[in-house]
Amino acid sequence: MLLTLMIVGVSFFSSDSAANKKWWRLQMLIAYDQLVNTYFKGWADESISSRAYRRSLNDCHWCPVMKQVIDTIFFWESDHCKKSYESEKERNQLPPELRGN
Repeated sequence: MLLTLMIVGVSFFSSDSAANKKWWRLQMLIAYDQLVNTYFKGWADESISSRAYRRSLNDCHWCPVMKQVIDTIFFWESDHCKKSYESEKERNQLPPELRGN
């Protein structure tokens, strides 16, 4: 995590455009999210939000609670976990040429 924060901090001083910096920071946060999910025995290419929604549809007892907590954290985006899950299903996290659409 410290390394991620250092890398994101360095990005403030790069010569990239503001849009490129914003995109790159978002990619770093998503990568960290996926790393944490993997640490807790999740799929390596899935976000915590997507996992909480997907597992809440099945027999997971703690997942509906986790889903609600995450949705509350991301209060500005309604149904954050569901949108993350749908984005994963549509493969939106991949580069356009790898999406298969």
